[in-house]
Amino acid sequence: MSSCNCIKPENDTINYFQAVIAYDLKKYAVAKVGFEKVTKYKQSVFYNDAEYRLGFVLKYLHQDNESKHQFETVITNNNNPYSEEAIKVLKILDSSK
Repeated sequence: MSSCNCIKPENDTINYFQAVIAYDLKKYAVAKVGFEKVTKYKQSVFYNDAEYRLGFVLKYLHQDNESKHQFETVITNNNNPYSEEAIKVLKILDSSK
């Protein structure tokens, strides 16, 4: 998988789907790297999804403060269609403390 990524590292499609596959395989550290690469390009068609999914990856990596901050970032991004979902997730995370 990563050999294609070396050819064109800014390729958001490769980075996004590598991250999704890694997430599905519970390889959260790998998923984190991929989603972070995608969120560097606000013009990416996958930007909003990667921004939202990154919050879950951080939570699975036990990076609770970073996870919360990521969901707060999604909420403040007026263009992110996941902002309402991020509000719900934050409520759940806050209630589970």
